[in-house]
Amino acid sequence: MIAKGTCGRADLLRAMACSDPVLLPAMAELLGYEVLDDAGSAKSVQVISQTSTSLNASTEGTSSSTGVQDVQQFPVPFWRLNRYQTVSETPPTEPSLIAEPVEWENAPKTLPIHHYLAPWRQLQPRLRVAIADHQPGGGHDWERIIHRLGQGRLLRRLPRLHRKGWGRTIQIIEDRSTRLVPYWRDQAMVRRALQRLFPDYALDYFYLQDGDILPRRPLSAKGSQRYTLPLQGSLVLVLGDLGTLANESRAIQRLWAGLGCRLGEAGCRALALLPTTQSQASVSLRRHYELIFWERPPRDKVGAAEALNQQSERLLRLVSPALRIEPGLLRAVRRAAGLDAGAEALVWQHPAVDSNHSVAATLDPRVAKNLRTDFAKEPLSVQRSVLHCLRHWRAHLAKDIWFEEVVSLHPQARKALPDPGEFELACRFYDQFSQQGRGLQGELPSFARIAWFARSTRRLPDSTWSDHRIGPALQRLEDHLYRDSNDYHPDHSFDPSFIPPGNESVHQIILHQQGDSLCFRHQDETGADNGSLMGTLQSRNGMIQVQLATHEPLAEWIFWRSGRQPGWVDRWGFDEYGAWATFSLTQTSGEQITQRMRWIGTGKYHMGSPLGEEGRFDSEGPQHIVTLTQGYWLFDTQVTQALWQAVMGANPSRFKSPDRPVESVSWEDCEVFLDKLNLRFPGLDLELPSESQWEYACRA
Repeated sequence: MIAKGTCGRADLLRAMACSDPVLLPAMAELLGYEVLDDAGSAKSVQVISQTSTSLNASTEGTSSSTGVQDVQQFPVPFWRLNRYQTVSETPPTEPSLIAEPVEWENAPKTLPIHHYLAPWRQLQPRLRVAIADHQPGGGHDWERIIHRLGQGRLLRRLPRLHRKGWGRTIQIIEDRSTRLVPYWRDQAMVRRALQRLFPDYALDYFYLQDGDILPRRPLSAKGSQRYTLPLQGSLVLVLGDLGTLANESRAIQRLWAGLGCRLGEAGCRALALLPTTQSQASVSLRRHYELIFWERPPRDKVGAAEALNQQSERLLRLVSPALRIEPGLLRAVRRAAGLDAGAEALVWQHPAVDSNHSVAATLDPRVAKNLRTDFAKEPLSVQRSVLHCLRHWRAHLAKDIWFEEVVSLHPQARKALPDPGEFELACRFYDQFSQQGRGLQGELPSFARIAWFARSTRRLPDSTWSDHRIGPALQRLEDHLYRDSNDYHPDHSFDPSFIPPGNESVHQIILHQQGDSLCFRHQDETGADNGSLMGTLQSRNGMIQVQLATHEPLAEWIFWRSGRQPGWVDRWGFDEYGAWATFSLTQTSGEQITQRMRWIGTGKYHMGSPLGEEGRFDSEGPQHIVTLTQGYWLFDTQVTQALWQAVMGANPSRFKSPDRPVESVSWEDCEVFLDKLNLRFPGLDLELPSESQWEYACRA
């Protein structure tokens, strides 16, 4: 016999959902309750709805006298104890104390080199051809002299041979927009080289920043900061992208086109050195500017802009293992992957970039965790090449950065480390830091070091926290630092078994449900036991972990949240693929047709085809992340000819077989099929899956 005080709301709900007039009183008696009518007397089972609505009134503050179907309108979830799971009582042993500092002894000895888009020795001939000006040389042009004398013309000055030169005057406009940070060093290299070729009076320099409409002269230069058009016949060289790589591309391209129009009206010649291809530039820009490209552009093809977006998504995925993304590191990874130069600017202004400082960019920690998982799916040779670049760029930085990047790698990506032993070295580093932070040996870490660890906890992925090699050290230190903080709620996986038990005896913790909340109270604590008793838990370290269960509890919630299973379900259960449910209908011949459905839960996936995939069409990109916020039921198989005939009364398929998928039907035929099926099974509400739902289910 179960005492009344231990009866849970879920037990009551299941009893009230039962429609058996014999079983209901027996269940009520077993639970210590009676079935009451409106007058409060224990007579009839016809008052199930009154019992259910009284519960509804206690949670919502309102009363109702509708039927039993009102049970499914409960907004408050009803928890019930489904199963127990024993957790190991022996936490991982504490590693031996590490007294000596953990050093990165095999760090690269040479500093990384920043690779320019094109070195000056390669760029100089191309620029010279583009901006060359014809000037008189030292020798006489005898061919022209003889030609003019033959025409009887008087020569006041003997013509001389012309040679190409850099021109007499040049004005440089450097675009210093934040999106172009990866190219700032390239632009400065060209500007300094031209300043060495032209005298001071022949070169004028301006720069344009984010938000400016017109360029301005630097404060250190002579003259007014306001922009002035150069003299007629002058050359104007723009170092930037003319807005072709900006998020607000059209507005910025119009701004540059307007400046190019003014320069043309003033009789000046305008050139632009771009890090992108010509297909990115509008017709207006190509009309007002002569375009030069840093790198040899490939032949323009249809969909080049879309392809560049896909390359930027891949480049972002490749640099995701880095805590800080220096422009030089981004350049090295991009060149190693063979991607276009314009992808760098798209990465720098990507929404996933949390900070785009000119020294180094950082990614949003939440996005970076997912990107690192995708990085582990890249070919092993690509992963190894990227990690080699990353390791080389960490040689001159603090070892903490490289060690954190190593432990943040997905377990699959750790195989691509240039030095496989560095993962164990990084784990030892964190073991030592955890021991120091908990006061087990040496001096306590400084406040700055503790602040670094706090930032690190937000960046490390769940795979690191749950790793049995490094997870215990991290979780024990976090527990030590935030044990007395009631406001601290980690956003990562946490395993209480990693925390060693204290000196106290086993903790007895009582679990209640109050409203829609689960409440925990130590047995020795004073307080009222309000709500519905769920059970008593035991914990050696006083910790309890609450997490969303999968598969069976999920389907239990699906079916029992309303107090009863949906009307269209005749059977349901679980297998190795998760929850399933079936509905059945009968053909005119008397044969029963059963259709199984699968529960597809919420989640994220990459929709579209990755760039370079064999057989890929341009319409299958760019690849992007799609999030499904609601679960749904989906047919386990395609609609069979037997099911179609049972609903529609005919089989239009050419290749007939009851178990084969139906074919030779139109979209309109499918809509009629769904309408008829929904009429036969109220609440089923079938519809054709969307493209994202279908692709997500196929991947799942």
